[in-house]
Amino acid sequence: MKHIAKSLKESLKKAGLYQGVKSIKILELWPKVVGEKIANKTEANYINNGTLFVEVSNSTWRQELQFQKKDIIEKLNKEIKEKIVKEIKFK
Repeated sequence: MKHIAKSLKESLKKAGLYQGVKSIKILELWPKVVGEKIANKTEANYINNGTLFVEVSNSTWRQELQFQKKDIIEKLNKEIKEKIVKEIKFK
């Protein structure tokens, strides 16, 4: 079974789609990684060049998430098993 997964990964990379697939997975994982409370106040919108852009409901949450940014990046990358997210911009 690993052989199929490896072949699929290589095919996606050759087609230039691998990063896009991983980016979509990061967006799907956002609620799981940050938890329900934060997920209800935020929305992970897109990833561009390793930067995850997250819309936040208000400035208080934006400031709180700045303090948690490093941990969130580590958790997301650990969950996806690759270093996809390098930065998070809260807007």
